[in-house]
Amino acid sequence: MGFSPPKQSSAFIWWAKAHPTKLQAAALLIIPSMVTNIWQLCDGRSPLPMLLGMAGGQWLRKRISAERFKRWFFIGLLLLGAELALRGL
Repeated sequence: MGFSPPKQSSAFIWWAKAHPTKLQAAALLIIPSMVTNIWQLCDGRSPLPMLLGMAGGQWLRKRISAERFKRWFFIGLLLLGAELALRGL
């Protein structure tokens, strides 16, 4: 007998193995970040500046207009990105 194409069931099995489910794909993204977050919390010093920055941002956001806050937030992000890029050089 000559070559015969795969049956539908075997084609489906190949497709299922080649393409992970949404749950598996989500696990590939979530689990490494969870491990990193737990590791950083164990350090003790890492969450403090982050929490202070978020509290300060919320405090400031309530006191100035949304447009002004958005503008200064993005300026801060640009400066942070520029500093990281320059440090990498």
